[in-house]
Amino acid sequence: MPDIADLIWILITQLGEDRFYLVVLVVVYLGVERKLGANIATFAMTSVWSNSVIKDLLMIPRPPPQYWKVQAEGYGFPSGHAQGSTVLMGYLAKKAGTRVAYAIAISLIFLVSCSRIALGVHSVFDVVGGVIIGLAILAIGWLVESRLTPSMPRDQAKFLWLSLPIACSVVSTLTGLGGDDSFKATGALFGLLAGYMILEVKRTREPGSILERAANVVAGLVVAVSLYYTVGKTVTGALPVFLALAATGFLASIVPIATARAFRPTGEESAHRTGDSTRFLRAAGLTPQERFLQPGQVSSVISLTD
Repeated sequence: MPDIADLIWILITQLGEDRFYLVVLVVVYLGVERKLGANIATFAMTSVWSNSVIKDLLMIPRPPPQYWKVQAEGYGFPSGHAQGSTVLMGYLAKKAGTRVAYAIAISLIFLVSCSRIALGVHSVFDVVGGVIIGLAILAIGWLVESRLTPSMPRDQAKFLWLSLPIACSVVSTLTGLGGDDSFKATGALFGLLAGYMILEVKRTREPGSILERAANVVAGLVVAVSLYYTVGKTVTGALPVFLALAATGFLASIVPIATARAFRPTGEESAHRTGDSTRFLRAAGLTPQERFLQPGQVSSVISLTD
């Protein structure tokens, strides 16, 4: 039976678990802002992929199992919890841009890193390496996000964004590094980005009321959690894992298509239909005033415009 101190460390270490990232991504993407959620997913999933690849590449073992106070698997360096919390908390702090946000982020990164040492599954070397690699990912990501993509044509930037998980998957396939974890990360990211871009093309509005945001989050969590812990946790092999997680990310990301209709403000439906009619009239060469002409008169006007 773990003592009180161990229980506290076990609770703290949950901030670096995949289930925590899953909840954060769904809440931000579906309840706050889709673009912010897509950006966080890109940073977080790239971190997961790189961590699994580096672990397989270096093959540095964990501390001896007799010191473990929780279950662990895989190699030790770099610590995925330390690296992941650095990327996630660091990105959120940078977006918030306040001293309080930076202080909270640093504190949480420190606590998560200490929890891995206290629970016996990582050494100081492992967690320090994880933090350093996490900071490197943040620096490279911020450089691309702030300098490279803004200077590119919109379609080209989207193509580059969507090609990232594909490129990472190709690297893992060719090198054999990363295992199933790498394909889980790239598959989930690809599915989410594909869904996000579909919503952008359809110009699906962001959620409005708190109730709509809550409905988005609840529906997204139901989809993501149910698929992730059934299909995502049971399939094996590079392609099946990639496809399963891509489906999970995609289905969770397009939840707003359904909720936007259910929570469409009063009058927006008729306005939407009016917009469709106006576009038709313009295509026919008619002015909005001419929409009230009788059918025979409309035919006459259309023939004249031809």
